[in-house]
Amino acid sequence: MKEEAEEARIREDAQEAEGDLGLAIALSAADDALQTLFQRRQGPATDACDTISFDVAWKMALNDSLTHARELSRIVDGVLARIPKQICNDAGELTYLKEADVRTLRAWLLEEQSEQSGSSRQEASQT
Repeated sequence: MKEEAEEARIREDAQEAEGDLGLAIALSAADDALQTLFQRRQGPATDACDTISFDVAWKMALNDSLTHARELSRIVDGVLARIPKQICNDAGELTYLKEADVRTLRAWLLEEQSEQSGSSRQEASQT
């Protein structure tokens, strides 16, 4: 009986760690996207074809990272579920998003990270 309880606790801790990893990946992806957009604004003006290629590239990188993060974290999955459907394509990828949308996504992820940190500290103080 004691071994089963210990196994359950270990599984629960592993799930929390996976959630932390997914959240970290999602936050990093949002930060990378914002940094990429900032660097682009600092560079010289480009033609429409370059702009389209740039948009496809940063959105693809963001979607790839968020897909991986979602697989690792129910928290990230919940945050991504809050994104308005008109920003997504038929496959559920973030396609029609702007910099402001990435900032909002980042803020939501930070809120969740803060809540998770708060509950972890509370649990640690109770033990």
